[in-house]
Amino acid sequence: MFDKIKLLPAKLNKNEKGQTFILVSILLLLGSMLIAPLMAHMSTGVKTSTVYEKKTAALYAADAGIEDALWQIECNPLENLFTAPDYDEYDYDTTWSYNLDEQINEADVTVTIKNVWIPKDVTPLDGEIADGIIRTGKLIVTGSVHDDLKYHIQIGYYPGDGEDLRVETVGMWLPPGFSYVADSGNLEADPGEDYYSEPTIEDYSGGEAIVWSFSSLSFSSLPDVDPEHSPMVTDINFEFNSTQPDDTPEALSWITTSGVEDIPMAWDADTKVYQITSKAADIDIEAYSIKSELRELDSAMAGDYFAIGNTLMTATGDDRYRDRLFKESSATIAPEDIPSTARVKAAWLYWSGYIEAGNEIAIFSDSCANFDNWTAGSDWIVSSSEFKGHHSSDDPDRYLTMSAAQDLSAYTGEMVTIAWDQSEGGRLESDDSLEFIISSDGTNWSDPITAFSDDNPTSRFSYTLPEEYLTTNFKMGFCLGPGSFGGSDEYAYIDDIEIIMHDIQVDTVIFNSNEITADEQQLQENNDRAETTGTWSYSCYYDATNLVEQLIDDEELGTNGSGTYTLGHVISERPGYPAYTFEVYPTSEETGYPLGIPATGTTMRDQYTYAGWSLIIIYVSPETTGHQLYLYDDLTFVGSGDDLELPITGFITPEEPEGSRLTCFVGEGDFRYTGDYIEINGNRLSDAVNPSTNVWNSYSNALDDPNQEGIDLDTFNVSNYIDPGDTSATVLLGSNTEIYNSVYIILSFRSITDIGGTVTYLIAE
Repeated sequence: MFDKIKLLPAKLNKNEKGQTFILVSILLLLGSMLIAPLMAHMSTGVKTSTVYEKKTAALYAADAGIEDALWQIECNPLENLFTAPDYDEYDYDTTWSYNLDEQINEADVTVTIKNVWIPKDVTPLDGEIADGIIRTGKLIVTGSVHDDLKYHIQIGYYPGDGEDLRVETVGMWLPPGFSYVADSGNLEADPGEDYYSEPTIEDYSGGEAIVWSFSSLSFSSLPDVDPEHSPMVTDINFEFNSTQPDDTPEALSWITTSGVEDIPMAWDADTKVYQITSKAADIDIEAYSIKSELRELDSAMAGDYFAIGNTLMTATGDDRYRDRLFKESSATIAPEDIPSTARVKAAWLYWSGYIEAGNEIAIFSDSCANFDNWTAGSDWIVSSSEFKGHHSSDDPDRYLTMSAAQDLSAYTGEMVTIAWDQSEGGRLESDDSLEFIISSDGTNWSDPITAFSDDNPTSRFSYTLPEEYLTTNFKMGFCLGPGSFGGSDEYAYIDDIEIIMHDIQVDTVIFNSNEITADEQQLQENNDRAETTGTWSYSCYYDATNLVEQLIDDEELGTNGSGTYTLGHVISERPGYPAYTFEVYPTSEETGYPLGIPATGTTMRDQYTYAGWSLIIIYVSPETTGHQLYLYDDLTFVGSGDDLELPITGFITPEEPEGSRLTCFVGEGDFRYTGDYIEINGNRLSDAVNPSTNVWNSYSNALDDPNQEGIDLDTFNVSNYIDPGDTSATVLLGSNTEIYNSVYIILSFRSITDIGGTVTYLIAE
């Protein structure tokens, strides 16, 4: 630093010569006394400066490691960063390490990341158990700050039959800078309430832990819980102080329970805490970061989606009678439809149509003239060659089960249905229901599935057996639902029970020049009218993720999945079915494996014809992180006069729901018939081309060409119909006149994935 000091010559007065000599003499004397120690000091100063600069350089290098770790946590899944050993989000013991690719300030930088378990006095759960609790969503804990400037812990519980979940503790961790306001919580507002509890408050993990304890309190006794509603929801709230004005805490809450074995506890899994250390030379920096993002549940995945599709059938005249079958059809994702930085995470392909049954093989049949094939409880009798059920005894007597197992293993990969005629007697209420159960091993039964409830059941009921039930020991049974058919004139009737294999061959298609076979298929009989008995609607699903990724690698699609997709028929004769051959437009080729049977006349049966497909691309991108998806893809028939509720559960709506949307793929919608609608939480959806009373009108707002005869692919903004913190919604499909099939419904809830500020920041030499 001394080379920056300049000595300027003095301007002397001619009368000051003597004074100058004396001054110079004094300076020479002082100089001889100071030069040696000054030189020594200069040497020490240079040495100290060098050490300081080295420390500063290492500090900056270590800080760069912290910044890199923060970016990795926010933008790069840690399971991609750490592969040896594999990263496990439920492992709170392992420390994962990596090195920065380049030196910083000539220093190597090593970074470590460790998961931090927050719930106080609670042992971390085994990873498989913890993952199960989160994904099943049976007990969900979320936390947020509302407009009342209170912190709200919202806990939702989906009770099983006969369950009584008991609450042991509710806990809360507030990060540094925030503290609990004494006596402000609703749990301590009224000493007369069963849930009354005064919390213990302790310094914990750099912040503050607040824990309310109970004596095995029933969940139904918590504040605001409606025991008759599922899910049961409680809102526990309190005030907090903050040393950070206009900031809200990235806090974490939890609950410990008893009484239900598979949910010993639950916690706010949206909030994750990480310990980060960064080492450069002899400088170590330690930091803690809080990340908030929506948890991944069984029915949801992070990301965003784009849906395309097209029809495979059209009308040459009256638009009610779709009589032309296309060989194939295409749809295009434009490059700007998906961010250029996106990568495809999943691709789900669906196709659906109307078909005639083709060949049927009866595996089992029973005319219900006796109980020879059945074990019957005392609630069941044989009357006029029908099984007749009426509850008058103990609950076990409600059951009617197959005595001998049926070997269905030869039909693996085929479409197998169980079916029967059904009717009712008397005046039934909504809680009167006929249920059925199925077993893959002849011993363990599925949960009851409703065949009908209340009055006016469909006369013929069919159910497609899932693949896992096509075993050597299949059994089926019936049950009068709890509280059902107890009135003096209330009866359930069952007749002509069958197990049938349907040789319909709609599961193989040509997709972008590749022949593929469906992973799953669903079939339902069109039995709402006499003219359509023996005809079917189907849906097929194929996980096209690997195929789409290969097309991207082959540069047939853009890196973000953009490009043209084509789905069409397998062009081949079908042995033994000469009459089951159809010409495919615009060629003269014929196929024996049609994906839909076109209209051949102008009967009511001919109005049911349709065929089409849809592809959902799920993608992730730095521009669109933080969406949560929920998919409902049970093939659902909606007839005239039907109101079918689809409870959508297992999600958590973020604080900012703006951008939430719903897309439906529907078959057999018609422009001419009105009265069809869709609601979410009681709000009917519509737009410029889809009126609320004719929403499935073969006009698709999600496609460049809106007119798609026989199918609808529509997207609606539902942001205003879902509140922050919601964990369930109700979608209602209804119709006053029209009939249609719902192939899939996909919901996307927008969330913002934030990385929290540094909670603690320590420097250790």
